[in-house]
Amino acid sequence: MTSPWRKHFSYPVDCAYFDHASTSQTPSLVINVMNEYYQNYKANVGRGVYQFAEQSTRAYEDSRQVIADFINAKSQEVVLTYGATDSLNMVANALVANIAEPKQIILISPLEHHSNIVPWQILAKSYDLSIQAIPLDNELDICWKSLELLLSKSNVAVIAVTHMSNVTGQSIDIKRLCQIANQVPVVVDGTQAISHLSVDVHDLGCAAYVFSAHKMYGPTGVGALYIQDQFWPFVKPFRAGGGMIDEVSIAFSTFKKGPQMLEAGTPAIASVIGFSAAATLLQEWGQERIAQHEVSLCQSLKSELASLPVTLYTGKNSSTVSFTYHGVHAHDVSTILASHQVMTRSGHHCCMPLMQHLNVDALTRVSIGCYNTLDDVQNLVKALGDVERLRNE
Repeated sequence: MTSPWRKHFSYPVDCAYFDHASTSQTPSLVINVMNEYYQNYKANVGRGVYQFAEQSTRAYEDSRQVIADFINAKSQEVVLTYGATDSLNMVANALVANIAEPKQIILISPLEHHSNIVPWQILAKSYDLSIQAIPLDNELDICWKSLELLLSKSNVAVIAVTHMSNVTGQSIDIKRLCQIANQVPVVVDGTQAISHLSVDVHDLGCAAYVFSAHKMYGPTGVGALYIQDQFWPFVKPFRAGGGMIDEVSIAFSTFKKGPQMLEAGTPAIASVIGFSAAATLLQEWGQERIAQHEVSLCQSLKSELASLPVTLYTGKNSSTVSFTYHGVHAHDVSTILASHQVMTRSGHHCCMPLMQHLNVDALTRVSIGCYNTLDDVQNLVKALGDVERLRNE
């Protein structure tokens, strides 16, 4: 199985890159639009009336609209941030801190990346809140009956949950979760899902949705935070600086309304433009078509791994599979694979609570992007022969 999208990526053809869940490769078209900004019209945004400044500002705000359209949001609902981690810290401190009441509970799942755990821990300590885990079932999905019972008995301030696990690729039914949550705001970490699923935040019904460009074929250092219209009256500035100010005196300041209130300082202008280009490419390439390609490759990999002494941790229709190779540490597995130019990830994947839940200390993870091919999968399986030889020594 070839990839019709591989030609858009310039990394060496003899490399099998399987670390998409950490960061995706970037197509030349995205790199080109970023270079165009730097070479032809670099200027700050919202601050000048000359040609470069007007062109830069127009490109920046047009990019906001493209990114908003990508998740079916309004442009005034989308904050341009420095990534999903920044977005999660922002929504915790700029929104939830203003609506939570002392003694309330923050619900998070054991599937979460540390970026969707630690900000809530800090918030809980500062605002006299507590944190409780959402129960999981045997398939590593939310145990819906347990969640309903938990919500009926607890005073919950917010639910923070991933849309897709970065370890197993298991996706969560966010629409169902939001319906069960009723009036409780749901904050979704969509970082892993955004390149694999078509996202409509209004249909999902979540209060907030965050994601990073570098997980969806865009540049690093930029992301987005969607906050539903009805929650904007409760949002307060998270950082202070240029760009988010309306008026300033020595003793008093007023702030802009909407997304600009949370966008202090000079933004990552070229990266935002690249972010927009990546979103446009994903829509042009067809996310459903890409997902079918990725899932098919993952199924082929699972079939090959079935004959090996491994334990798999993966979702049903996933493009990610993590595994333990019996008798060989995950780091050794990835090191051997790397010697064959097969690039995987090993460790706890910034998901220590999930590792504890699974009773493992580390996993080798294979995460697939649109650029991967069946040859990549076969090269990985072939390289695992060296792992088996190590195991038998």
